[in-house]
Amino acid sequence: MTIRRTARSCIAGLVLAATVLALTEAGLRLTGIGDPATGADPFTGFTGQAELFVPVTDDDGRAWLETAPARRQAFNRQRFAARKSPGTFRIFCLGGSTTYGRPYEHSTSFCGWLAALLPRIAPDTDWEVINAGGVSYASYRLAMLMEELAGHSPDLFILYSGHNEYLERRTYRWIADLPRPLARLAGAAARTHLFGALNGLVERARSGAALSGQPDSGLQPDVDALLDDSAGFDLYERALLQRERTVRHYRHNLVRILALARRSGARMLWITPASNLKDMSPFKSVPGQQLSAPMRDELARLMTRIRGPGTDPASLLEFAERAAALDPAYAEAHFALGRVRLALARFENARASFQRAVDEDVVPLRMTGALRTALEDVAAAHRVPLIDYPGLLGERLRRDGLAHGIPGDELFLDHVHPTIEANRHLAVAIVEWMQAHALVAAGGPSLDDALRAASEQVESSLDGAAQARALANLARVMAWARKYDESERHAARAYRLGSSDAFVLTTVARVAVRDGDPAAAVALLRRAVLTADARTLAQALVVVDEVGRRFLDPRDELDLVAELASTLPDSAPVLQLHGVKLAEQGRFTQALQRFQAALALDPDLPQADYNAAMSLSELGRFEEAVPHFEHAVRARPDDPLAHNNLGVALAQAGRLDEAAEALRRALALDPSLANARRNLASIEAHLERR
Repeated sequence: MTIRRTARSCIAGLVLAATVLALTEAGLRLTGIGDPATGADPFTGFTGQAELFVPVTDDDGRAWLETAPARRQAFNRQRFAARKSPGTFRIFCLGGSTTYGRPYEHSTSFCGWLAALLPRIAPDTDWEVINAGGVSYASYRLAMLMEELAGHSPDLFILYSGHNEYLERRTYRWIADLPRPLARLAGAAARTHLFGALNGLVERARSGAALSGQPDSGLQPDVDALLDDSAGFDLYERALLQRERTVRHYRHNLVRILALARRSGARMLWITPASNLKDMSPFKSVPGQQLSAPMRDELARLMTRIRGPGTDPASLLEFAERAAALDPAYAEAHFALGRVRLALARFENARASFQRAVDEDVVPLRMTGALRTALEDVAAAHRVPLIDYPGLLGERLRRDGLAHGIPGDELFLDHVHPTIEANRHLAVAIVEWMQAHALVAAGGPSLDDALRAASEQVESSLDGAAQARALANLARVMAWARKYDESERHAARAYRLGSSDAFVLTTVARVAVRDGDPAAAVALLRRAVLTADARTLAQALVVVDEVGRRFLDPRDELDLVAELASTLPDSAPVLQLHGVKLAEQGRFTQALQRFQAALALDPDLPQADYNAAMSLSELGRFEEAVPHFEHAVRARPDDPLAHNNLGVALAQAGRLDEAAEALRRALALDPSLANARRNLASIEAHLERR
């Protein structure tokens, strides 16, 4: 009897608690408090960013919303009416750099194509197509941006997102660590107003704690991509990718974006992002940790064998399959296997290998298979229309006679950015979807007629100079990503379009050196050094040095560098190179003058102190050389040769105790320095006799 009363009491308590929670949730919904679509991100605590569109008034007094000047590094400049007029259909294109239009601009993006097509197909509608694609923007930043866009009277949102989920370092919170069943429950709870209200209270408390020095999500108001760091790819490690957490977060962001769109009354269309599978190797391949040293050696041997020139694909298949099986985590092995399978017309197997290469890439700058599955699952669960862009491009390739249907350089300018034509294909697919769903009125001009007129508009929007600038930037990105062949290809195209960009000129000059054309290389380098920034100038001078050493006699080489130095008398790197060439000719007094002039311009110029010290030593001015060697040691404290050279100069200056100490530090860093050991023994013997 007691047990029954206890059970009834428990059930009554649960019913009462559920009723209270339900009533609380209903009340919060009625008042709008705790709306989960507008609260802080429960995965990171990230709470937002500055407004993208700000009010402006034109000379006629009309009110507009325009891209904020401070946001134009990441977004196209766009303008639309502050108050939407009757008969206007407003579309926001949302996404990352592909939506933006990289490597070009809005006009050549799929969003730009839409803006050109729709008025021609349905001229009776006032179309506003607004490009809200942000360079390097991932889904969590787009979710925050949606809070603003949802308030601008949208009719349709088009989302293209999935390539940038690993671009920023971020700290995940407790919800990301739950087991999958509990994570689903937590995710459902996170969509309630009660959770939103409680989370808001917690975030306010966290904001106060953050001001006191407590850690936060690590996300900044503006994108801080890992790739923008000077260390670049070295910051990416397999263990730090947090792949499962990232996929869960992506799912959450998709649901949040959808909730905001539907609350605004707008429809939503999602695009499955596409990428260059066939012709873009992984950015970073790292052997799996489980591999022993002999297995790593075997993997390296297999990869060398696969990359060998002029080998029949059939004979390589066994090696490629062995490499991929030996280390399934090594992305480059899967890419190599994909290339072999493609050459053997095993198309589906090749596609699977290329996708596995993307999935195992330690610098995942293309949408992974897990993220694509998440997009498809959320779209199906919430009945969101989804255009399969990779499939669409595959069909296009097959219609063009490429039976494999695997996207590559035919459709992409780099790893993810489509060609202008490929963007057109996507825009056409979007228009056809809009027609099928009665968002575009019937009876207007045909799509083919509209395409012809729109193509003239889009093509005229991008002149040769604009294309050259875009390709020059692309060449820089590919070089930074260590994709040197791709960088050279884009630089060559930019140069043919008339680019005078210093990086382009230097890159084309490097190719000329490799092709044995020093005259062309020198002409290009003369132009490059005049406009180069510090980094590009350093690269150009390396090529100048290579040209001289490979193709010119010492006198002509010195004349070339002297000409550059006279042209750029205030360039410390050029003066230093001139000093090096003078020293190589034994003209140490003149060399020293150049090194000293370079140091006067840039006291921290790498190698300049060392070079000045060596010239002083050659001139027998050892006491003067010592401060320069000391500066070189401070700049490179772990360089045994720097300590050794300092020791020699100190000994020549008669400062034997200090010389011995410097040589001991050199030997501590590198015990194999025989000269340092002999010099130290001689100095110690002399000190003992003294």
